[in-house]
Amino acid sequence: LEITSGGGGTNNAVSFARKGLSTGIVAELGADIAGKMVTAELLREGVDIRHLVTEEGEETGVSVILVSAAGGRSIVTYRGASGMLTHADFPWKTMETRWLHISSLGGRMTLWEELVRWAHKKGVRVSANPGAQELRNRKRLWECVRGVDVLLLNREEATQLTGQNYLDMKIYRSDHCLVGPKVSVITAGKYGGKVCADGACSFYEGAKIKKVCGVGAGDAFGSGFVAALILGKPADVATAWGRKNAESVLKYLSAKKGLLTRTSLESSS
Repeated sequence: LEITSGGGGTNNAVSFARKGLSTGIVAELGADIAGKMVTAELLREGVDIRHLVTEEGEETGVSVILVSAAGGRSIVTYRGASGMLTHADFPWKTMETRWLHISSLGGRMTLWEELVRWAHKKGVRVSANPGAQELRNRKRLWECVRGVDVLLLNREEATQLTGQNYLDMKIYRSDHCLVGPKVSVITAGKYGGKVCADGACSFYEGAKIKKVCGVGAGDAFGSGFVAALILGKPADVATAWGRKNAESVLKYLSAKKGLLTRTSLESSS
């Protein structure tokens, strides 16, 4: 049994911070032991927590993850406070950033729309990795993400959002691009992934290592990919950073333990 933190918000924040980027987080926790553990970890990792929301009477979201010997997993999740962010929780007037990375917001589409409008108004670039509850509102979600700088999805999510069956390997492996966002990435686990940009597709291979657990690998790829773009790296380097970050995470029973630093990524390039 291993107790560790996770969730799209904190996974990405820690990963960006390890790449040397000045990183802040807006997320909601309960005033409980789990919330204190997550807060302390973020501080150790150098993440700015001034906009972290802690609510008395709420419980920090938790998951129980059952991992098979082959690295597959089944997850039971209680979102708790993590699904309770509202407009009032965001410091709209004082948020200063060059990039905004949006993870799952518990299906709060109005908040998604507000964040994207705010970013466009401020000239802030946006990367997006929506969750299952957002994908249930695919028409509203598509209006939010079609103009973002980077959209990150797995094959199942891309199929759900677009109606195009990316689970069919012939379609996935074709030159059919997910057009709308400036860059779209469709990850496919052991099959690697597909990067769509400027009307052209490129593919990268899956990990050649034995995975211990796949939890957090998607966040690791996405944050590695986006971090490279933020630092001015070309698309092929961004893809390599994403792959290396994800492959490192696959070696651990943790979504964060294997997240790589900028130094380690640049030294292996």
